[in-house]
Amino acid sequence: MNDAINSLGDLAEEETKKAYLAQGHNLTGKGAASIKSVWLTRGTDVVIQVLAADYVNITNRGVTAARIPYTQGSGATRSAFITGLQRYAELRFGVSSSDALRIAFQIARKAKANGGGLPSQSSQRFSSTGKRTGFVNDAIREVASKGREHVMQFIFNKVKEKNIQGR
Repeated sequence: MNDAINSLGDLAEEETKKAYLAQGHNLTGKGAASIKSVWLTRGTDVVIQVLAADYVNITNRGVTAARIPYTQGSGATRSAFITGLQRYAELRFGVSSSDALRIAFQIARKAKANGGGLPSQSSQRFSSTGKRTGFVNDAIREVASKGREHVMQFIFNKVKEKNIQGR
């Protein structure tokens, strides 16, 4: 039984990583590497969970303009949000730290000003699906679609293995 559950967990993990990467979220590889499946029992139920670094969930949901912690001209001397965008710009565009800081402020202003939030519409160019959010639901649909077939194939292989060993 554990083998079957592990196999389904592996499928859930694989489909989540595939959906995450298909949306273009692969700058450093750390997000995809953080996606792991675990299973636990709750009474007679078995629950498979797919866990990941906190920011992977934020990437899945996106950030509304109202939740972007940036106010132009605030005079703030430090911002973890701007620092994160600066690091992103350095990695994504291969620019110097000062150019990346300029890009970070441009991203923050644009995301806040037009009410679009993040991801921006222009970031869709990094996605092979045309989407930049909702990869978890995409993965759930794939697992639901493939799950029954996956379990049946797993059972078939186990029966076949027993028959071969039993001869």
